[in-house]
Amino acid sequence: MNNFLSNLLIKKRDTIFFLSLSVVSFSALMLIILLFINAPDTITLKWPVTLSLLPIYLIVRFIFLKIESNIKINKTEEIVKLLLFVYFLIFISTKFFPLNKGFDPGFLSISFLSFNTLSSIKFIIKTCITYLILFIPLGFLAPMIIAKFRNISNCAILSIILSITISVLEISLHSIGLYFVDIISLDLLLINVIGTLIGYKIYYFMVNYNLNRSKSFL
Repeated sequence: MNNFLSNLLIKKRDTIFFLSLSVVSFSALMLIILLFINAPDTITLKWPVTLSLLPIYLIVRFIFLKIESNIKINKTEEIVKLLLFVYFLIFISTKFFPLNKGFDPGFLSISFLSFNTLSSIKFIIKTCITYLILFIPLGFLAPMIIAKFRNISNCAILSIILSITISVLEISLHSIGLYFVDIISLDLLLINVIGTLIGYKIYYFMVNYNLNRSKSFL
């Protein structure tokens, strides 16, 4: 019973932390974009601006640990949480940057299949590999932090929700005159899911390997 209550409290604390971090980080990113829109001499926003969100993570995490001073700090867990946040920074940087305004040097293609947009086989392969690699860390890191995603179905659903959310944001940014190159299609959505499941399988293999290794020493 005590273990159950302890796990419940840990889940609640993690949920509050990630929600707080998401709200603060999203607000900071929107502020950066708003400043960019209103800056008359700046027409291109490059990916290093996302690094400004890293200190936000460290500050929010520090405040959270200070408030919950009774929490025993697990160094491995803290490293994984930091890696998850860095992964999302890389994800955002890859999907949305460079961000341009006032002119459209690229395109946002929305089609049933990416093959309808991409004429070059080389570019098709490059795009598919990029999407696949981009989602592998999600399937690997999310289950390590959040117990809910230690289920393969939930992990797949997470990748679909993230893909749809990103697509909505991309369409919204293009609608207000902020441009970048990307493709929205069903086959790339499937590749996102496959990449996440590959990451999940890596996580599953490592957990079972460590479990079997522990048993062999008993």
